Amino acid sequence: MPPLSSHDGGGGWPGGAGGIPPGPLGGANYFGDGSDGDVTIAADTSLTSTQDGDVVVKNYNNVTIDAGKTLTVSTRCKGLIVNVLGDLTVNGTISMTGRGAAVDPAVAGVSAAGLALRWRTVDGSPLGAAPDLAGCGAAALAWAAKFRNVATGVEALVPRTGGSGGARVEQAAGNTGGAATNALGGGGAGGERTDITNGTAGAGAAATCFSGGTGGGGAGDGDGTQLSTAGAANGGAGGNSGYTSRSGGAGAGNPAGVCLGSKPIGTAQNGQDGTGGLLILNVKGNITIASGGLVSAHGKNGGAAPNTTGGGGGSGGGRVIIAHGGSYTNGGTVAANGGAGGVRGEGLAGNAAGGPGGVGAVTVLHVKP
Repeated sequence: MPPLSSHDGGGGWPGGAGGIPPGPLGGANYFGDGSDGDVTIAADTSLTSTQDGDVVVKNYNNVTIDAGKTLTVSTRCKGLIVNVLGDLTVNGTISMTGRGAAVDPAVAGVSAAGLALRWRTVDGSPLGAAPDLAGCGAAALAWAAKFRNVATGVEALVPRTGGSGGARVEQAAGNTGGAATNALGGGGAGGERTDITNGTAGAGAAATCFSGGTGGGGAGDGDGTQLSTAGAANGGAGGNSGYTSRSGGAGAGNPAGVCLGSKPIGTAQNGQDGTGGLLILNVKGNITIASGGLVSAHGKNGGAAPNTTGGGGGSGGGRVIIAHGGSYTNGGTVAANGGAGGVRGEGLAGNAAGGPGGVGAVTVLHVKP
């Protein structure tokens, strides 16, 4: 056995970790162990997940997503990691759109610096810290342990707190959720009609490492007896839209905000359920995203407003990390956009749209297989 070295992925075996040979016997391979086999996604597939629970980890040999078909998780959760020992071909969709988790990452045990992964490369810069997926669950931690300490390489980071929420507005369209380096996007603020003086629009909420921020509720119109609310923290509920004479649109979140009140609300709409989530594709071989193929972690839309009121804020976009050992060909779309703000009322002057959710982040890394 060759001598161990801290500069070769943590072990003396090429591609190994901790001195354990790769493959079925050692299993030390940061591209997974292939235990889920070769897979063709020929029908829409929702991998089993626990609501607001652990990151889902899959270990495939080769994966093909057929055109028009989607691979996602069954309910919102902390993230999805797709490990592939061979090649990944995306003719359809891999998605964490609307699947961000309503979880306080500090309570879950995420370090103050957030999540970090570091892959080995031939000519990478020195890296001093070990990978850190604390708070992501047992399966994610077991995968991260195969990385060990990588002395030289490339890294992908996800800050514990992401983009800031859009600040609440007075008599204006809602502010867009904030964006931050390597981070998920903040939630958009609700809108408020320009001539309303006794209502209020809700602010958007900041993003976390597991969720884009939630959207604030749009301002209502009239006597001011009930005001809109801000989007909830940590990927929680979207902001409710206050009613007065008429309700505004509500913000997107987990779940979406609702249009309050017993007075007529016209065509006011609740926001959409969901926030952008965390998606990691980790492929030893080649990645091909065909024309029409999509890898996404988008936020969801705020609720529309009727005449004289404001729209709800959209939720923030998620985080996509793609590591490839072979070639990377993208003829499709890879994105983590914020959800749209709720459209303003029925064509009348003075109405204000909700703010869009902030854009998330996409990182593509060429790593050593």
